[in-house]
Amino acid sequence: MISSGQYLILVWNKSLARSLVSLCFSLLFTSSSFSQPVKKYIIDFGQKSSATERATCYDLKNDIEKVTNATVEVQEEPQTIAGNDYHILIGSPATSNLIDALAKKGMVQISATNPGSRGGIMKVVKDNGHQLLVLAGSDVEGMQNTVYDFSKNELGIDPLSYWTGSVPKKKPGFDPYTVKEQIIKPPAVPIICYFENDVDELANMKKPYLEYDMETWEGMVNSLRRMRYNAIQLFDMLGRAEFFTREPYKKLRPNYHTNLSLVDSLIDYAHLKGMKIQIDLSPGYEMRSLTDSEALCWTKYKQKWIDTWVYYLTQTPLGKADIFSLRPRNQIWDREYVSSCGEDKVEVFNEVFAAFDSVLNIYKPKAPRLCICYGDGMEMFNEGFNPPKDFVVVWSDDGYCDFQTLPQSTKGYNFGTYMHAGFWKNHTVHDPYPEKIDSVMTYMLQHYNATSYIDVNGQTFRPFLINLDAFAQWAYDPYHFNGKTFLENW
Repeated sequence: MISSGQYLILVWNKSLARSLVSLCFSLLFTSSSFSQPVKKYIIDFGQKSSATERATCYDLKNDIEKVTNATVEVQEEPQTIAGNDYHILIGSPATSNLIDALAKKGMVQISATNPGSRGGIMKVVKDNGHQLLVLAGSDVEGMQNTVYDFSKNELGIDPLSYWTGSVPKKKPGFDPYTVKEQIIKPPAVPIICYFENDVDELANMKKPYLEYDMETWEGMVNSLRRMRYNAIQLFDMLGRAEFFTREPYKKLRPNYHTNLSLVDSLIDYAHLKGMKIQIDLSPGYEMRSLTDSEALCWTKYKQKWIDTWVYYLTQTPLGKADIFSLRPRNQIWDREYVSSCGEDKVEVFNEVFAAFDSVLNIYKPKAPRLCICYGDGMEMFNEGFNPPKDFVVVWSDDGYCDFQTLPQSTKGYNFGTYMHAGFWKNHTVHDPYPEKIDSVMTYMLQHYNATSYIDVNGQTFRPFLINLDAFAQWAYDPYHFNGKTFLENW
């Protein structure tokens, strides 16, 4: 007979035994799992990679870490891929020996001409018994487009996350070797530019006022590049006339002067992230400006205009820019040129642009150049204004993605457009119009082949994210962009 006390001891012992057995099995399997090495993600960049390529690799590292919480290393490519870790090879045939070798073996179809400048490929290959994911571009810009497409479509990274606060879903154990082969087509519009203009809100986030803080600038540049913008036009930060002449601005920032050290830093960061810098060389910036009287009589003061252009190009950070533009209108204020000395403005700007072209031929001979025509400039172009043929003629909307004046003829010029994602009258109002962007931009494509360039004015940026994205997507593939579908998916 077992007493009740003995029975309790027996039950307790059996329970303890079961717990010990369970613990042993748990330890056994845990130690077994520890014996299996955890795969790391290794991002390999080319031996001849640029600073921009390496910066893009670190962007990818951060993206992978966000969704996997795994260890990600960035390193220069080895001679051969070895080991069991996930390898992601990034570069182009010109900068990566491994990509060049894979291309010569026919394992990846990538060259300077295939798929072409600003295009790239994603492909998983097996070389010497080891798998790797290749994210390659025909050039640096194509590599960037490929990497950022991978982050968006495969990892779920929102290009606008800095502004939207969007957090990607976790993907523990993400296997990059399951990615399907893809060709990243080159954008149809070669220069997709963002116009930094009327940025009163963003320029006053922190003191000193009327200047970007670097965090805001970096957040904007990073988002733009991921949306496939590849250029940014600096304007307000160069010291626009209102900042040092109008009372509300003078009260906000007494004794305003252009912060050339900041401008230098803004340009350097944009260049690091693969963005070209565009500068309108209208001689009205605070760093050195024509007077109102000098700006209204080219015939008398032409040498001062030319000297100011040369000063900008040789004595300021503006000389580091890549693309240069000029507007056939008042060179200080955003209004029509009204001569104070009886000039014909069509004749004036035929001379002005010929002189401007000559200056660029000396100091920036390879730089793309743009003639940006606002309302009065468009009328002049239809009458008899003809800049040199190496200028792209840029046609401007009315602020709301409509054109009040259209070209009578392109006259053999390459054409582009200057558009508004938002306008100063609706700075704080979201006004999405991707369907209008689709119809209006496609009209300009069909009738004037306006695909050489696009400049998008985003004003204070944050209220106009949908339109900014829509313009970029149209510029990437105008033949398949559908504004209605884009808006529904967005």
